[in-house]
Amino acid sequence: MSWKILWPALLALAFAALAPGLSVARIARAEDDLRAARAQTPASPAVEAADLVNAGRFEEAVAKYKGAIAKDPDNPGLHLSLGLACQSLKRYPEAIASIEKAASLNPRSPEPYYSLGLLYEAAGANPAVMNRQSLLKAKRAWSKAAGLEKDPKKLETAKQHLARILELLEAVK
Repeated sequence: MSWKILWPALLALAFAALAPGLSVARIARAEDDLRAARAQTPASPAVEAADLVNAGRFEEAVAKYKGAIAKDPDNPGLHLSLGLACQSLKRYPEAIASIEKAASLNPRSPEPYYSLGLLYEAAGANPAVMNRQSLLKAKRAWSKAAGLEKDPKKLETAKQHLARILELLEAVK
């Protein structure tokens, strides 16, 4: 994304919103300028991949995310997004590997741990297998998510999942 093109429009929008005597027309003009600048700016591979995910075109999104990761291998958001796209394709081992990479790159973020918790929980709670190892991994992921989460609703969700995992682990002793 070319900031040389977007920066003036973003500044105009910010100044229009903060200026005294705020006028709807000034904000609308600034928003129009921003849209025009965005239209002239080629989308980054990550933005294109996100658009493909939103369109349900997961295979193409995976390829775009992999291309973006090749250019920015230490970006945890790209690894997480790749993992979620792989999860949508039911490519669980690849999803787990990508999301674990995201967690290792940003260990203070709860988001990868939520995703890992859900993936491992689904694998471990499958009545056909009741995989203790997956349940233990889910327990670690949900515990980590709960320990990092600041949002009360998300924290409660993590605690509920953790309680369910503990019940399931008792059942498979």
